[in-house]
Amino acid sequence: MYHKSAKYHHDHHGFGQIMPHIYQIVYKPHLYSLLILPIQMELEKTKGIYNMAQLEVSQATEHIEEALRMILGEHQQVTNHLSYNGLSELIEAIDKATHIFMIGAGRSGFMIKAAAMRLMHLGYSVFVVGETIAPAILEGDLLIGASGSGTTGSIVKAAETAHKNNAEVACFTTDPNSRLSQISNYTVTIPAAGKQELNETVSQQYAGSLFEQSFLLLFYAIVQHLWQTSGASRDELWKRHANME
Repeated sequence: MYHKSAKYHHDHHGFGQIMPHIYQIVYKPHLYSLLILPIQMELEKTKGIYNMAQLEVSQATEHIEEALRMILGEHQQVTNHLSYNGLSELIEAIDKATHIFMIGAGRSGFMIKAAAMRLMHLGYSVFVVGETIAPAILEGDLLIGASGSGTTGSIVKAAETAHKNNAEVACFTTDPNSRLSQISNYTVTIPAAGKQELNETVSQQYAGSLFEQSFLLLFYAIVQHLWQTSGASRDELWKRHANME
């Protein structure tokens, strides 16, 4: 009892000591304006900044959703206007090729590597041009190139080399009259803007984005068809996935 009473007395005494200070702040306006008002103003400012940040996040989310819908809409237009007539011949060329070589530059080059990997998963002998393990292209092989303009120097040169060695050439491009298309055995024309077409008549996206996206989607559709007709199971494809990373 003695210790409890002493503690109560200590707390009560301490409270009594701070009461005059609270009284001075509450009932003396000049102390209130000096001590409390700045804190309130800072809190209001922080609240305003938070609300503005929330608004910006909301607006960004809406803009991203609008952009995604726009991109998907452009791909729907590409799908509607794409000519599928020559794809069966390209698929036959892929199936009969001894080796498949693939080439692209810049962002299209990244898409080419993804496409090559999928062909490898299906069991095709495939190489990306420029990699150190790529062998010489010979008769019976197939070169697949992706170039929006159809004039990319390295891709045109690779196509000319393939042609000289009696290999077949297939190209994906936006220009069926380009140099690359002229020396190709198979041309798939993707109705998308090339990177040098800066107007928005075909695409609102920047610098060939629609072409490279469309190439990958279309080639994945080709891969899907090849897989379905091969009769291979998912387990068979999985065995070819990389097990060293």
